[in-house]
Amino acid sequence: GEHVFKAGEQQKEKKILRTHVLGVEHIIVRTQATYRPKMTCEEQERYLNCFRLELKNRRPDMIILWGGMLLEMTIMREAREAGIPVIFYLVNSGYKDKSTFRYVSAIMTDTQATANLYKERFGMRCHPIGKFIDTHLIRPSVRNPEFITFINPSFEKGVNVFMPMAKLAAQENPEIKFLVVQSR
Repeated sequence: GEHVFKAGEQQKEKKILRTHVLGVEHIIVRTQATYRPKMTCEEQERYLNCFRLELKNRRPDMIILWGGMLLEMTIMREAREAGIPVIFYLVNSGYKDKSTFRYVSAIMTDTQATANLYKERFGMRCHPIGKFIDTHLIRPSVRNPEFITFINPSFEKGVNVFMPMAKLAAQENPEIKFLVVQSR
C-alpha cells in the first residue's frame, strides 16, 4: 500500500502509475472509486488500452485475475485470442453463471471447500492452492477483542445464522458486542 501511495504522490498528474515492489513492476490505473463496479467507462477504456499494450509488448506467459464484469470478460477473451492462458483465482461463492468462466484456462481456489462448491454447481475442475496471507504480518502482538465481527454480510456467508445468534446474545449475555462491517 505504501508503494502505491508513494507512486500516486510522485506521479499526481498521471492517470497510469508505475512502481516497483521487491523487483516486481506494478502498473496502476488511477480511478475515482475503489469499488470496482463504480469504474467509469473512460477508466475501463484506459485500463483495457493499458492491458492491450502490455499484452502486445510483454507477451506474458499467463494472466491471473478474477471477476466477471464486462472489463474482465474482455480481458480474458483477448488474452485467450492471443494464445495466453487465463488463470482465474476463485475465492468466494458469488459466481452464479458458468459463462463467467468461458475463457478461463484453469481455476485456482483458496480452499478445497470452494473447489467442491464449483464442482457441484457447474461441474468445473478447480485446483485448491491456499490463501496468500502471512498471518505474522497482520496478527497484533496483544489481542483484546471487543466485538464479534461479521464482514460483508450475505446469505452465502451465513447472515441468516448470525442475526438470530446476535439477538439471542443480546438477551442472554448483553455485554457481548457485535460489529457488522460492509467494506464493499
